[in-house]
Amino acid sequence: MQLKKNNLSKSDIDEVIQLLQKNVNQQKKLPLVIVSRDNVLVEIIKNKRLIMDLNGKRILITGASSGLGRELAYQFSRKGNVDLILVARRKEALDKVAKKCETLGKVTTETYSVDMSSQEEVEGLLQNVSEIDILINAAGYGLMKDYYEFSDHEVVKMFDTNVIGTIQLTSEIAKEMQERKTGSIVTIASLAGKIATPKTSVYSATKFALIGYFNALRLELKKDNVHVMTVNPGPVATNFFNIADKDKTYIKSTRK
Repeated sequence: MQLKKNNLSKSDIDEVIQLLQKNVNQQKKLPLVIVSRDNVLVEIIKNKRLIMDLNGKRILITGASSGLGRELAYQFSRKGNVDLILVARRKEALDKVAKKCETLGKVTTETYSVDMSSQEEVEGLLQNVSEIDILINAAGYGLMKDYYEFSDHEVVKMFDTNVIGTIQLTSEIAKEMQERKTGSIVTIASLAGKIATPKTSVYSATKFALIGYFNALRLELKKDNVHVMTVNPGPVATNFFNIADKDKTYIKSTRK
């Protein structure tokens, strides 16, 4: 497939899923994507021509202490000569990721312990970072259960973390990118933001919201040479489901 530069007018989900399937566990009963060392996600970004050259880039990654955020930090480190700004709630886990990154390539790291559901903490982060070349929005979590089991607090917390905090951070960084006429914003959304399934009512709603926001942002920033991309993977074999699906009913449903 021939790609035209900046041609990001529609969702990238089909190509993302196709590329991610290269890492799928071959057992048909467990259709979870296995994140491996072959730089699949970084290659997706590069294949879309969002990032032509990583040399010397300042890359901010949220959700960097685990899951896809952590894996992306490692993958960018292997590319070498980048400045990584790693953001997550768990400071100890984040520092471990930073130390490993520094062993993988020629990188510098900064770590910030930030709860993305707290507007005050996100604002504090924004006061400490600047001139971001690449923003990776990978922070987020889900709870998989029937709609009537959710408390108001759980709904608000999930929206604050997955949507409000991400928009708050992105908005300010995008303004700076727009002024400099350069930058890339990559958001890890979800297939759940395209196709809802039972027990994902609130989680899917947050991902639908993210996709809608970044689809509009893509159109607004295109003229200023700021590239916006959403990645919408299906179930991924990370720690996500240890929190989201404690009784394993959702995972079991994917095996049918």
